[in-house]
This record gives sequence, C-alpha cells and structure tokens, in this order.
Amino acid sequence: MIYHSPGAAALMSLSNALKTAAASASAVHYAGIGARNLDGHAAEFLAPAKARGALITCDLIAPGPNSAAELRRLLPYIDVFMPSAVEARFVTGESDLPRAAQALRDWGAGAIVIKNGADGALALDKAGRLGVVPAVKIDRVVDTTSCGDSFCAGFIAATLRGRPWGQALRFAAATASLVARGPATLGVLESYEQVDSIAAPASG
Repeated sequence: MIYHSPGAAALMSLSNALKTAAASASAVHYAGIGARNLDGHAAEFLAPAKARGALITCDLIAPGPNSAAELRRLLPYIDVFMPSAVEARFVTGESDLPRAAQALRDWGAGAIVIKNGADGALALDKAGRLGVVPAVKIDRVVDTTSCGDSFCAGFIAATLRGRPWGQALRFAAATASLVARGPATLGVLESYEQVDSIAAPASG
C-alpha cells in the first residue's frame, strides 16, 4: 500500500529556470496535469521544446474533473500521450479503448499509447494505425508499483537511442515487466542492456 501526500510537484510554478531547462532538453515528459500552478500554463514551456525538436511525452497520475480540458490545451504539443486504460476511459468518457485512443488523438496528440496491464498496450501511431503491444509474460508478479511510469521511461529511452516505434514500445513493455518482478518502484530493473536482452527482437 502506498501512502501519498501532495508535495513539491503540486506547488511547482512555471519559472524561467523550468522554461530554460525544457527548451534545451532532448526529451520532456510531462505528468503535471492537475498541479494547481501549472494547469493552463504548461504549454508555455512545452511549445518551445517541441519547436526545437524535443520528444514530448505525457502521462496522467490522478485525473480529475478538469483533466479533459487541460488535455485539450496540451495535446497539440504532445508527440506521444501514454495514459492507462482507466485514465483514458475517464477523460474521454469512452469505454471502448480504440475509440478512446482516437478521441485523444483528435484532441491533438501525435500518437496515443494506452497502457492496459497484463493485456499489454493499445497503440495508435501518427499515421492512424492501430495495434496492440503484448505484455511480456512473467512467472510471478510481485509489485506493480510504477509499472506505468517505467513503461513511459522505457519508451523514451529506446526512442532517444534511435529505436523505431514498434521496437520502442516492445522495449517499454519489457521495462515494465522487470519492475513487476520485484518489490518497490524499480523491481529487478538494472540497466538498459538488461531490458534489451528480453525485449522481443523485431523491426518496426
């Protein structure tokens, strides 16, 4: 069980230092939707980063009543939006995941990846092609804490190393599987090379 209290992220403000850091980054992952000082303003640092060619990804942590409105403002700046199935259904009102993915893409995101636990992930790419990324089978699930975050991290790491869409998604699934095999937020995850050794080899 996790006990959580909103901390620094909830009070984070849009500072010049934050804008500078985002504008000079090769990748920006945003998960601050719902932060009281960022909602309505996050595009101010995402837009310059996107204009410079950074990979812009986004995730949700705990969507609330204003999340859909904030996503409509932000998704035009997002290359890949990666919510969970529960979150995608909540913000779109669509129970069918392919329809939820299309709705989110219609809001402006370049591509959508909906994480769906043991059922893998539903992926809608920039060309509008829909596919399923299978979850990596493991013998025993120990702790799924941060599996969604690690999926995002794996995708970003693989993409920054030049992996194409399909390979990056399989790498993401392999990253999450290593986290699920052990306790706490890292599980048995140790290195990029370790993930690479279990990611399904295929092109595309």
